Amino acid sequence: MTLLRDLRDTSLAPVVLVASQMESTALATAIEHGVVGLVLLTQATPSKLSQVVLSAARGEASMPAVLLDGLVGQVRCLRHTTVSAVEAGGGAAPRLDARALKVLAMVADGYDTREIAKELSYSERTVKSILHDITSRLHLRNRAHAVAYALREGLI
Repeated sequence: MTLLRDLRDTSLAPVVLVASQMESTALATAIEHGVVGLVLLTQATPSKLSQVVLSAARGEASMPAVLLDGLVGQVRCLRHTTVSAVEAGGGAAPRLDARALKVLAMVADGYDTREIAKELSYSERTVKSILHDITSRLHLRNRAHAVAYALREGLI
């Protein structure tokens, strides 16, 4: 993970990672260090790489579903720990309005900006603005980090 620490300090653009294998714990670390796209080596076709790079450029996360399932399970475990800490007086997570929570939940379900906008009858610009507000207010790096945070804090 030394490479990931170096990326966090020097990367000005979204990071797409191509890996031969990845476990959910390593994926969480990669996301924390700025990785927004991941392609497994066995799926690294020119078309797939282009798709993931373009998604990253739009600020959208792209990860293999099998890895996201493991990550969601890991985050749920962390959520229980966080909820216990909050109940013990450790502080509460910042509040997000219903609109922001709905958008975050849809990002967590794999919807892209266009799909979220269509489903909620918003413009794509509004969806991007909502996500930008969330990441800015909570000091998060990207959409994937926002989803991980929201799951960890029990917001979605």
